Amino acid sequence: MKIFNLLVLISFVSIFAQNKKLDSLNVLLKNNLQRDTVRVDLLNKIASNLFQNDKELAINFANEALIISDSLTYLNGKAEASYVLSKVYTIEFKLDKADEKNDTSLSYFKKTDNKLGVAKCINNKGVILFYGSNYDKALEYFYKAIEANKTINDKIIMANAYNNVGIILDNKNELKEALKYYNLALEIHRKNENYKYMLVTLNNMGGIYIEEKKYKKANALYKESIALSIKNNDDALLSESYYFMGILQCKIKKYKKAYYYYSEAIKINKRLKNPTSLSTLYIAVSELYFKQEKYSLAYKFIKKSEVIVNKYSLLNQQKDVARVLANIYSEKKEYKKALEYHMDYKKYYDSIINIESINKLEDLKLKYKFKSEELLSVEKELELNKKIKKVNDQLNTTYKNVLYGFLLALSVIITLSTVAYRSRLKRLSVKNQKINLEQRLLYSQMKPHFIFNSLSVLQGIVLQKEFNKAQSYISKFSRLLRVVLEKSREETINLETELVFIENYILLRNMSNKDLQCVYNVTIDNEVIVEEIYIPPMILQPIVENSFEHAFIALNKNYILSINFKMIDSKLQCVITDNGEGYREDTLKTKDKTSISSTIIKERLELYAAEFKQQASMVVKDRKEIGEKGVEVVLILPYKIIKNA
Repeated sequence: MKIFNLLVLISFVSIFAQNKKLDSLNVLLKNNLQRDTVRVDLLNKIASNLFQNDKELAINFANEALIISDSLTYLNGKAEASYVLSKVYTIEFKLDKADEKNDTSLSYFKKTDNKLGVAKCINNKGVILFYGSNYDKALEYFYKAIEANKTINDKIIMANAYNNVGIILDNKNELKEALKYYNLALEIHRKNENYKYMLVTLNNMGGIYIEEKKYKKANALYKESIALSIKNNDDALLSESYYFMGILQCKIKKYKKAYYYYSEAIKINKRLKNPTSLSTLYIAVSELYFKQEKYSLAYKFIKKSEVIVNKYSLLNQQKDVARVLANIYSEKKEYKKALEYHMDYKKYYDSIINIESINKLEDLKLKYKFKSEELLSVEKELELNKKIKKVNDQLNTTYKNVLYGFLLALSVIITLSTVAYRSRLKRLSVKNQKINLEQRLLYSQMKPHFIFNSLSVLQGIVLQKEFNKAQSYISKFSRLLRVVLEKSREETINLETELVFIENYILLRNMSNKDLQCVYNVTIDNEVIVEEIYIPPMILQPIVENSFEHAFIALNKNYILSINFKMIDSKLQCVITDNGEGYREDTLKTKDKTSISSTIIKERLELYAAEFKQQASMVVKDRKEIGEKGVEVVLILPYKIIKNA
């Protein structure tokens, strides 16, 4: 649902259309046959209003505006024409051309000091990046558009920037934040009676209300957006409103009404030649028929979508197509094809999961915040410099020793202020680093493949009617997920909880692969009281996971994993030893991937060591150096002792 919403909305909210109707503009154009700046402006306005519904005609008008502007050396005319062409190429997915035209437009607007044009191009740059699936960079440009608008205070630009920020937050599932930005945009559009822009925001907000199961609110918004679309003769937004109303009808199981709205949207998008929206609509219709067990009709529509998504490499829709086809073939009992599409679904799903994008998003928010603080600091510094200059002018008439003493004192104050400011920034940076590490830890604990494989194993157990085994498996798997989701955010957990988590993880790995078993041994010195010693959460699991992924690879062989805890001079030492295959060529080739968890562990140890004021380290040894197989990891762990009451 969201992908269709975003694509249609983004393509629309990047438009800064004129309020005059097309027919009035065409009349003015016919009455002005001279090749002057007036004709250029009319051509650009018409092209800007046409580009969604008639791309070819919009391109023709914009190109004519470019030719006349060249002959007149009219930079603003060239800038507007290039901007319109950029928008056309964006919705045609010709992103390189779109980016080139947008850069050209931006350079012309800067030369003429057209701040409104600059703000438009900055926003449009975010739109192009969004279409290229670079969401983090797109968000950065939308924030820049908000900043740029502060100097011109254009209501439409500000509202559109709010909309675009809301869109990406919506896609990140930050629904409350997204609603906040949508409401800011809607408030501006209602005050200025910008009905077309209101449609966009209403539909987006309706999508969030559907996710929150507030169906009456969603229904009211969609009815309003359909009425406004019809009133304004806007087919593109009418198709979007129909689509969302169809989703809503599916949610409340009114399937005939849902099919009606989907069909109307398909008719519009066929006429508009919008392949992205068509592919999403075909998926929606296919799922509608699948729910009604009409598998032949479901197959017919999903194959239509498959042709489109493969042609345009639409990753999110490819994932949905593979999922639906896997379900259809499964119901048809064509299990081989069902498995093939299920594997395709997993492949697309894994591609979409991008840990770094989450970190970049958080970094971007912090950078935006720090930038604002930095600008405020610069303003204060400028004000301070003015005061210093004024004081220096007054002191020029006094004795030199008074001047030198004053300057010395002032230098000390500035130095101390600078040190304090840098110290605060350093503390914030360390805090931010710790937050990022905790997020990276959470996303690196159990790889998506392990979760998928665990669910597949569980499915096999249930199908074989081994219900006792299935119950045990579910219990262990749920405990494992609970610890990952709940304890990863805590600063420390006791050693007992960490060991229970490791035990459940190993048991699940053993149950998942009957041909590969691991014996798990733990030895703990008497000095180590597991209920009272608290360590950083999930510090051991990535090491154990590496043993299963890269050391325990031979079938029908019993492996041994040993974990030993002891105190050495008040330092908590943990030694993890396996008898696996040790360092191998294929392990070394995938060093970039396998070293991620090790890097995170080392960085976390450094942070906790500084915070707890203790030593911490991690050393990995190949046991072949002592004539044995496997790897030994020696950890010095930072810890706290918290005695239970």
